[in-house]
Amino acid sequence: MDKDESEGNTTSFLSKARWIKWIVSGAISMGTIGGGYWGYALYTKKAPFPWSCMHTGTTARKSLYYELPDIITNIASHKKVKLGITLELALGTNLKQFDTLKPHLIDQLQMFARGLCAKDLENGAHTTGYDWAGTHVRLREAIYARLKVITDPIKINDVLFRELTIQ
Repeated sequence: MDKDESEGNTTSFLSKARWIKWIVSGAISMGTIGGGYWGYALYTKKAPFPWSCMHTGTTARKSLYYELPDIITNIASHKKVKLGITLELALGTNLKQFDTLKPHLIDQLQMFARGLCAKDLENGAHTTGYDWAGTHVRLREAIYARLKVITDPIKINDVLFRELTIQ
């Protein structure tokens, strides 16, 4: 019995060693391939993925920033909201043409802000930071969609919040 037990232990040990050998060699291979890929990307200053957060030596985006006046209005739940927005425009934008649209932009923002409830703005304020960030993203997308309709030939790159205060 001692021989059978020792042989069984030897084969199980060899099979475990074989598995460990395969896992380690696979990890080394993946590390080598991935490291080479990222090393090439750093050397050529090209990001391997469009969503890569790796610094590629580029500077800040070349854009124009257009500040809209602060909007203070009552919202649906008997509170006040102060909304400060800056629009990021494409570099070749004609600002004189954009100035003619300013009253329409302010009107659209005021009408949008009056329709908000405090619950829409305070959705995740007491839970986690992720929910609060999601609320800001949804608010930014809603404002972007409304302003894009007004400024159709002029391209708005982004909507930036300077201030968002609820009282």
